[in-house]
Amino acid sequence: MGIAAKDHNLDLSGLTVKVKKEMSKDAPRRIIALPSEVHIPLPPSCPQRALIENAALHCPVHKSLPPEIERPTAFFWEG
Repeated sequence: MGIAAKDHNLDLSGLTVKVKKEMSKDAPRRIIALPSEVHIPLPPSCPQRALIENAALHCPVHKSLPPEIERPTAFFWEG
């Protein structure tokens, strides 16, 4: 997101991300989901909204997680 924002002269100062870890109840215990909330300090009408959200959903960290770990992401545009 930072690279995409910089390339389009967007200021993401104040951006926060909250991630919750959800564990399996059966053995062996393992992470089954990492739901996240991304709070973006830009207005919902930002012309680059899709670009920023796409950058978040296709970042190397997101893509490095195994497919069996669910990773729902909610975006909150708060500018």
